[in-house]
Amino acid sequence: MLKTLIKDKIELSHKSIINELRGYRNRPEDAICEYIWNSFDAQSTTVNINYDFINGTESAVAFGYPSLSVSDNGTGWDLSNTQTAKLFLDSQKSLHKNRFKSIPHGSKGVGRFTFYCFASKAIWESHFNGQSYQLTLERESLASYEIDSSKLGPTDQNGTTVRFEVDNTLLNESFFEDVLPARLLEKFAWFLIEHPEKQININGNPLDLNSIIKNRKEESLIIDGKTVLLDLVQWNRSLADQENSRAYYIGNDSEEICKYPTGLNNKADDFYHSAFVRSASFDTVLFD
Repeated sequence: MLKTLIKDKIELSHKSIINELRGYRNRPEDAICEYIWNSFDAQSTTVNINYDFINGTESAVAFGYPSLSVSDNGTGWDLSNTQTAKLFLDSQKSLHKNRFKSIPHGSKGVGRFTFYCFASKAIWESHFNGQSYQLTLERESLASYEIDSSKLGPTDQNGTTVRFEVDNTLLNESFFEDVLPARLLEKFAWFLIEHPEKQININGNPLDLNSIIKNRKEESLIIDGKTVLLDLVQWNRSLADQENSRAYYIGNDSEEICKYPTGLNNKADDFYHSAFVRSASFDTVLFD
């Protein structure tokens, strides 16, 4: 009998994607955080979360679901390369991932799928180098996607907006007023202090970083003739993702050179802290 060699690609199934995202079930606040990290990975300085319980779609408002979007002023998503939309548990960001640095945060291509836990559909409108793209993903068919560049005209501004068709009752007014802001602070407060030029707004209102800070002290030192700025922050509660109790070394233009645990993790139940050390001399230090 003649034997034939067959080569083909393994297709990722809808079910396998859902299984990978099971940690986001009943945690829409963590899912929304993933879209914010995507924005910061795209070099955004401003991320806007906008919601409205009046101006949603007619069917959504009837069920009490809000309109919801996350928008940024980042570099945009280059969807002329469709491979970036196909990747799952892999990402082009992984080429730039460094264990000593915070950005890029994502590297597995998982975050964009997390809408499944609170919305039936997510629609991206992204502008990259004068080109505009629309990408649509639906909960019922996560393993497929649609890209359409015909609906959007050219633009001279970069950035991305993700709109969600919400269908989860967890996203009520209390969620946006209490649950989401609290989680955003636990996830991003340290990052926003490290990068004072960046901000997260909810319906135009920036996060109140002071609400999570217990103590803060800033000092300026001269070491070997060079200025070193110290910013020591004690948080009033634990930060998310094991990010509490780290030292961040920052060079010019708020660029994070590296970060390390301070060595005081879990030494006291209420001593959650971060140390931000800024000096132009760090720009010549390389970490791999």
